[in-house]
Amino acid sequence: FLRMRRDLAAVRPGIDIWGAALNIPLLIGGVVFAYTIEGALILATTLLSLVIAPRMHRHRPLSRLMGLCHLPWLALIPALVYWMSAHDHGVVFDVWLVYAIAAMTISVLFDIVDVWRWFATDNRTYAGPGRTGA
Repeated sequence: FLRMRRDLAAVRPGIDIWGAALNIPLLIGGVVFAYTIEGALILATTLLSLVIAPRMHRHRPLSRLMGLCHLPWLALIPALVYWMSAHDHGVVFDVWLVYAIAAMTISVLFDIVDVWRWFATDNRTYAGPGRTGA
């Protein structure tokens, strides 16, 4: 995980700030709200992503395909929006859930662009076109 963070930060300044803004609140809220289905699923999918992405990086350094590790969020985001409107867990939970939905949606949009670039162009790594990033 630390190698992946270091490698990404070397080619994409600011990515470590985005990674922290994305993952830390999702993990902390997931632990705090693990007694809810929403909290448990956000925690599980975030941990799954944090396990899969470094493994992908080890096999294909800086590959834009790492965005596929957030694939479960495509199904989770609409479910979270529905559950948020259907259940009342309190203000703190609702604020965290809105943040989680917004952060995951932004991340998935970035991932869609990255995966499209991998398939449609020669820009297959975060290091740039034609570079391996290794």
